[in-house]
Amino acid sequence: MARWVILAAALGVVTILVLSRLLPRESWFVRLHWLKSKCRRAWELFRKFRSEGMLYEAETMLELIKLLHLHRNSPDVPPEIERLVRRFINCRSGLLWKANQLLQHIERT
Repeated sequence: MARWVILAAALGVVTILVLSRLLPRESWFVRLHWLKSKCRRAWELFRKFRSEGMLYEAETMLELIKLLHLHRNSPDVPPEIERLVRRFINCRSGLLWKANQLLQHIERT
C-alpha cells in the first residue's frame, strides 16, 4: 500500500484510498497511466501547434485534454472525442498526422 500512496502523491492524486477500494489496484493504475500518457502527448502537440501558429489545432488539443479528464471512466468513446477524430481523419503528414494518430489511438483503446 505504501508504494501506491507514494505514487499517488507523486501524481497529485488525493483519493488513492477511495479508488483503491473501488477498483482493483492494477486496473486503476493502468487507467491512470493511460490517461497520463494521452494527456502528455496532447500537451506536447498543443505546444507544437501553438509555436507554429496553428491556433485552431492547439485549441483542439486543449479540448481533448478536457474531454479525457471528463470521460476518464467511460467504457465507450464519447461522441465529442469521435468528433475530434473526424477533424483529423484525412491528415497524413506532419503535426496533423501526429494528432490523427493520437486521436485514433484514443478511439481504439
